[in-house]
Amino acid sequence: MLQTLESEICECYRHAAECTRSAAQSRDSLTKQDFLDMERRWLFLARGYEFADRLWDFAEPSNRRNRKRIQEVAFGAPFGLVDHGLAETECEYAELV
Repeated sequence: MLQTLESEICECYRHAAECTRSAAQSRDSLTKQDFLDMERRWLFLARGYEFADRLWDFAEPSNRRNRKRIQEVAFGAPFGLVDHGLAETECEYAELV
C-alpha cells in the first residue's frame, strides 16, 4: 500500500469520528444532520481511497509485466539496458544554456 494513501484513509476516518462526536453533542437537529452528512461523506471518501488501494494492489503485478513487455517491444531490450543517447543530449543542452 502506498504510505500516503494509508495516511489519507486514516485522516478520513479521523474526520468522520469528529463529525460523529460533534453530531452527538449538537442540540440543534439541523446542525446534527449536517455533521452526520459530513460523517457520511468522510466515510465515502475513505472507502474510495481503500478501493483505490485494493485496485492498485491488484493491478500492480500486471502493470509491471506490461511495462516490461512494452519496453522490450519498443526498444528491443529492457529499458535500462539500452543506450538511448539521452546523456549526450542533456550535455549538449547544458552547454547551450
